[in-house]
Amino acid sequence: MRINRGKAIRKHLRFYRIVYGFDAPYNFILDGNFIYEATKYKMDILHRLTQQLQVKTGEINLFITSSSLAELASVKGENAVNATNYAKAFCEVLDDSDGHGEASFKLVQYLEKAHQRWVKATGTKDNENVKRFMVATQDKVLRHNLARLPGIPLVYLNNVALVMEVPSSTSREFNSEIELAAYEIFEEF
Repeated sequence: MRINRGKAIRKHLRFYRIVYGFDAPYNFILDGNFIYEATKYKMDILHRLTQQLQVKTGEINLFITSSSLAELASVKGENAVNATNYAKAFCEVLDDSDGHGEASFKLVQYLEKAHQRWVKATGTKDNENVKRFMVATQDKVLRHNLARLPGIPLVYLNNVALVMEVPSSTSREFNSEIELAAYEIFEEF
């Protein structure tokens, strides 16, 4: 089972690498509930991601949004304290204060803006400077909302197993549009 999961992750990662330009170092936005779940199982997130993506140590950057950190800090209990401490120690905080609503909606808004910056920079020198993010979350509603945005790899925990979701239909449609446009340009010559 572990071998099949590793193959699936490599296959999905190859899709995102070719179509959306994902390359090491990989930037992961961790949701508070993902960190909470991982610390509950005493799992080292950075080590597990490095192992599953088969990259060298230091090729993964962890981020958390300010609203997710605040939401995590407001939860009571020993696991919540451990999760908050992990987030403060290992994650760089992204400011999402200009978004509206709760933490998950702010994350969707933040990633929409990041995707728009990437699309504008496509084909220019600035494209390499635009950060592409992967998202790790346990929230099914958030994963569903993020699947509507093209080019966002989603990761979640199934007990202690790390799982990368299949590229969404929106991501595959975006790829088809790019290929069709490239084919039409090729046909003109």
